[in-house]
Amino acid sequence: IYSMNLFYWTLKILGAIGMIGLCRSLGASRGASTFAAIAVIFSSIWAHEQYVLPVYHTLTWIPWCLWAMERWVKRPNLQSACLLGAACAVVFLSGYPQGLHGMIIYAFATLLVIPFQTKSRCEWTLTWRRRVTLALIASAIGVGLAAVQILPLLELVGLSHREAGIDVSFAGLTPLTSYFRGFLVTYYTSNASYFPGTGSLLVCIVASCALIFPIPARIKGHILATLLLISLGMERASPLFRFVYDHHWLPGLHYFRQMVIYLGIAAIGVAVVAAFAIDGFVHWVTHRGEVPTRPRQMAARYLIFAGFWTWALLSLEINRILALHFAVVALAGVVVFALFRMRKVNQLAPALCLILAIEIVMLRLHPFNFFDRSLFAKPPGVTAIQAIPDWREFKVMTGSLAGTAGL
Repeated sequence: IYSMNLFYWTLKILGAIGMIGLCRSLGASRGASTFAAIAVIFSSIWAHEQYVLPVYHTLTWIPWCLWAMERWVKRPNLQSACLLGAACAVVFLSGYPQGLHGMIIYAFATLLVIPFQTKSRCEWTLTWRRRVTLALIASAIGVGLAAVQILPLLELVGLSHREAGIDVSFAGLTPLTSYFRGFLVTYYTSNASYFPGTGSLLVCIVASCALIFPIPARIKGHILATLLLISLGMERASPLFRFVYDHHWLPGLHYFRQMVIYLGIAAIGVAVVAAFAIDGFVHWVTHRGEVPTRPRQMAARYLIFAGFWTWALLSLEINRILALHFAVVALAGVVVFALFRMRKVNQLAPALCLILAIEIVMLRLHPFNFFDRSLFAKPPGVTAIQAIPDWREFKVMTGSLAGTAGL
């Protein structure tokens, strides 16, 4: 109990390493990958999920699992299949099976764009037999390594009140606008107008720039997966969730009483897209003569981009926290312009990392506290007992509420 906050910081470091590995495997630069890692680890939704250790523990390993999947997509061989199976087992054994459910949905959704991409479609057409075989091997490894937990669960499931499924616990209580605001603005109160999401206007604006600047074809799959997980995480506030849930289109969905963890997985996708938007801008500036542009298509994208953000910003409540977000975005805009004028746009990613760190220190660092050293001081009652020669014969009863909180 007393070292719990230190353990959370350890999980933060592990999660950040997984995010950097995921972005690097997709082809992002070091600076952009670091930006994505910081954005996820200090997002509002990941901070919110710390109140249940198994949920946060599971979230920590999902970037690693997606990293292993990208290795398998890029190099479909026995080694990558084994790594993918082992990574899935780690996510499952972390203690919150819904995390693996959401990760599988995300991973599968990233593959749905492949039939619409000529190069990827041709490659998968030639290798589909190998990929199916390796996917089965990965599944067998994952199930085998997780069997120590799966087998007891199969015995106990018949005793559970969820055996036939369960309704969503808080369905209809959170409006769509609260989820939307939670992605753009940090808010740590009981204010129902903000449901935790990415919690950063800067990160979301940067990610939306993927609509304008060139990004790899593979990242389009991550955009689709991110939008899908956001829709599922918003529960009945989302029309897509209501349709999928009511028509039983997604196996396993009815065994979970809340969908918040899907928003945590979606935050990973938002950060990945933001990383490639940064690299896309740098590439566009440095290779403007080589990047093909279609005037009408680009004009439509600019119009959508400007129209969305005009509507989004006007729909937010004006308060001190939003003012700080505006100040951070304005600072980022000034820095981008300055780097562009000085022809040092290759320094954009480190600069944005620093600006995001400033935002985190101002808005999202306060929930993570450490206990004071005086907590470990020996109580006077214990000192008095240990002064008695046969003090080891004393029986001890704790008055801590840790057991009740754990239950």
